[in-house]
Amino acid sequence: PPPGLPPPPGLGEPPPGLPFPEVKPVVVAVSNCKQGAPAAFEYMPQAFRRELANIMRELRLHKNPGLAVGQVRVCGVPQQRQAAEFADILTCVAEESRGPVRRTCMAFVGGLTKAFEKEECIKGLRMFFDEVYPDLCTEVLRLPNIVMTELMPTLKVVLEEGELSALKPSLFDAVGYHAP
Repeated sequence: PPPGLPPPPGLGEPPPGLPFPEVKPVVVAVSNCKQGAPAAFEYMPQAFRRELANIMRELRLHKNPGLAVGQVRVCGVPQQRQAAEFADILTCVAEESRGPVRRTCMAFVGGLTKAFEKEECIKGLRMFFDEVYPDLCTEVLRLPNIVMTELMPTLKVVLEEGELSALKPSLFDAVGYHAP
């Protein structure tokens, strides 16, 4: 058998002179921020930023938002930092100039509602629309269109109608969107 794996059932004794290697159990550390399980490493804002840069770079290559969300979950972002981190991630995604990559990253942003507390994601959206969006529109000229065609459809899938309506003042002020 390969090193570290037990022999398959029914495998007899090894040939003379070749003992089975000792099998050591494998431990995998996985965190679920919502359930408060311990993280794989202690959250530090600077370390998280570095890890997030790596996660985003890999996401652009493998195009698997679910994997990227799982990697963020393992980072163990504390609840009091989730809204700010969500707003920062959304800002980075909105600044992406390549359409297909940006759409993949928007799916990742939607998936963060499963890694972070949903209420914190909504606070992060409010932060983005109230504080970041107006200035970002001068840098990303197509931002209102990006929000309406890429972000809003994603939010409609991951947020319930009442949660989307809670964003109404911020969305209306930012892009003139009337939530249902």
